[in-house]
Order: sequence, then C-alpha cells, then structure tokens
Amino acid sequence: INKRETEGIIASKEILYNHESPRRREMFVTRKITHGLAKILAGQEKKIYLGNIEAKRDWGFAPEYVESMWKILQHTEPEDFVIGTGETHSVKEFLEEAFSYVGLNWQDHVEVDLDYLRPTEVNVLLADSTKAREKLGWEPKIRFKELVKIMVDADMRALGLIPPGQGERILAQKFPDKWWDRDGKEEPVIKRERVLVTGAGGFIGHHLARFLKKKGYWVRGVDIKYPEYSSTDEMDEFMLLDLRDFENCKKAVAGIDKVYNLAADMGGIGFITAVKADLVRNNILINTNMAEASRLANVKRLFFSSSACIYPKYKQESPEVT
Repeated sequence: INKRETEGIIASKEILYNHESPRRREMFVTRKITHGLAKILAGQEKKIYLGNIEAKRDWGFAPEYVESMWKILQHTEPEDFVIGTGETHSVKEFLEEAFSYVGLNWQDHVEVDLDYLRPTEVNVLLADSTKAREKLGWEPKIRFKELVKIMVDADMRALGLIPPGQGERILAQKFPDKWWDRDGKEEPVIKRERVLVTGAGGFIGHHLARFLKKKGYWVRGVDIKYPEYSSTDEMDEFMLLDLRDFENCKKAVAGIDKVYNLAADMGGIGFITAVKADLVRNNILINTNMAEASRLANVKRLFFSSSACIYPKYKQESPEVT
C-alpha cells in the first residue's frame, strides 16, 4: 500500500478466505475429511481423527478465487479486496454434510484426538466480499454444500469408487469449460501479455497459472519448489528461485508486464501459530523484494495475495481492508 501511494505502483491486494478443492493437501481438514471418508467407503480405514470440530470457516471453491485475482488486475483502479463466500460453517457441519451425502453417520467414524487441538485457534472466519461484488462483479457460484459434494465425489473417484455424482453434475453445470483441467483451447488475447505467477508450484498458484495460460497469456511461473499439482510444461517458462533474495526477484520480473505475487511461506493455522516469527521475516522479504523489483522493471500492474488467517478479528468485520 505504501509503494502504491508514494511511488505510483499500480498494485492491488486481495485477502483470501479458505479456498478448497480436490487438490487441497490431505493435511488440511476439508481434504482430510473427504479423503478419509473415501478410504472408509473403500474399506481401507475405519476412523478419522480430528481436533476442534466446532471451529468455523468461510470455505469456498479455489478455482473461483483464481478468477477473482484476474478480475482485480483488470479493474481500472488499484484497490484492495476481500474474497470469500460470506457463509461460515463448522468442521462438524462439514462432517455432517460429507457423511450424510453417502448415507453414513459421521459420529460412527470420527473421533476427536487431543493431539490435534491447537494452542491458539481462530474460532470463526467470515468474509465480507461486498466490495468485490459491487466493483468486480465477482460472486461465488459454489456454496458450502456443493463444495462438500464436489470434494467427496472427487476423492471417491480417485479411489476407484462410484460417487453419488451430484458434485460432478454441479461442476458440469456451473463450469462447463472446467478451465483447470489440462484439456481445452487457449482464449485469444489482443496482445500476448507476459505475466508472472510467483508461488506457481503451490495449491492456488498452479490454478492461477493454468487459468492465465488458457486466457492466452504468456506465463512464467516461479517458486522455491517444483509444482506439486501439475507439470512445469503447463507454463511457458518455470524458474526455481528463492524470492527472499532480491537478485532473484529481479530475474523473476525481467520482461514481465503483470505480476501475480502469490509466493509466501504459509500453511494452515496450526503451522502459522507455531512459527510466526519465521513467517513474518520470510514474507516481508518476499513481498517487499517483489514490490521493489516490479517497480524497477516498470511492471504495469502488481497483484498481492494474502490470507485471512493472519489478520486480527477486527479485520474480519469489514470489506474495507486497508
């Protein structure tokens, strides 16, 4: 924000609430539930062990959040936005929806394990995306119950089981192009802009790189690790760089028109609360280095992504986040 106001960088910020999909790691509670449920149905497991099932989250569908990132950089003025569904549901509600969807009672298969309880916990996360709706025309298509069905169907299918199929039908109806799949033609753009996606090896970053590629952009991906969910071949170029190093940031932005900065040292709330000081140091280095490198390289627009998990409670109560 300081660089935007004092140095004229066209930079926009987005605070993302919990974004989920079948590609979420199994260590995160939504995927732990749906993957565990599929293994129970397949006879591979009998129980799922969880921590605080009363915690409430604003869960949305990750590909939709990627679309919001693109919309933000098409917006005429650089601004800050909150992205979420505006609904909050507990882990217990997620269990109820997932297990009842396949005709099971979650209480027969789930146990609370004290080892999974966190010393610090954010009890409720709830987004207000009014600003994104009014200024970007962005609204979530997938709601909580639909998200649960999509994830259950996918995990059952992955284990060779035949799912109920409601989640698959929801996707076919609301996202007939399914741009996050590998197949599909690129959309033509008037000028083949060169865009950079940092954090392209991660859960949301690989979605964004694929989305932009199918939009017709030339895409460079950068990460400290190789992609976990897709191939580097899906991007025009992939660079393995540690963006805590300013010289690496200058390499990353060379010849780039627009930057989507998703790179971060990040994890679930349990991880965040365990190593706060390290996260602050690493993320300050990444974000300040990328902002300055983008300024020096005359990047046209810069997008910065953040997580609702790191903000205090009073920041959760308004669509104005600056």
